[in-house]
Amino acid sequence: MSSSTSAISAYRQLLRATRIAFKDDYRTLFAARAEARKHFEQNRNAGVDAPMKINDALEAADMLRRNVVQGVRDASDESGVWGASSPPTMNLRFVLDELLTMNGSCRASDT
Repeated sequence: MSSSTSAISAYRQLLRATRIAFKDDYRTLFAARAEARKHFEQNRNAGVDAPMKINDALEAADMLRRNVVQGVRDASDESGVWGASSPPTMNLRFVLDELLTMNGSCRASDT
């Protein structure tokens, strides 16, 4: 596979990972996609470093899929206000890949 095909594949994987990690958080989603595009544009003619840059993009996509947990403010909690004595209630949003990884590592240590 040529490096340009690999780069396109890595870019698409990175965009998919941002879509999964930042679902319903459009501001963060658009910022992450703009950052990915900026880095790919800067390294368009990477030359010898192309495989290393492609690997970095794939690792970033993997990290987004496995290591990002977002806190979402609970809409039903009217009492909590930022800056008040008690912070608002937050719900954590996990990505399915992360849960599968955590579950798999727990099972591996039990045996």
